[in-house]
Amino acid sequence: MKLKRMEFERWLSSKPADHVVGSSRDNCGCPLATFHQEASGGWEVVISSHPNGFGYRIDRGSGGRELPAWADAFAFLVDSSGGGEKITAGRALEFLAEINR
Repeated sequence: MKLKRMEFERWLSSKPADHVVGSSRDNCGCPLATFHQEASGGWEVVISSHPNGFGYRIDRGSGGRELPAWADAFAFLVDSSGGGEKITAGRALEFLAEINR
């Protein structure tokens, strides 16, 4: 499953603003991983730092690949909010709005 910004934004918008959609610095529980798991019918993923130290990657158990630029920027904003912070749908939408389309 490809991560598509419009689908992710639609998913966030379908949740109440105070609904927790993930946590910062949580490889399996960040908002992108939570979205992917729900949208794919339960497939878990790991969102982690890229081995070269620049950016993030997604791994579904069969090897990792780089995130799309918007998702990479989103993951950076989420992780910059502090370790283990609960991220609500409203806050995630705010992060998403900060990223150039």
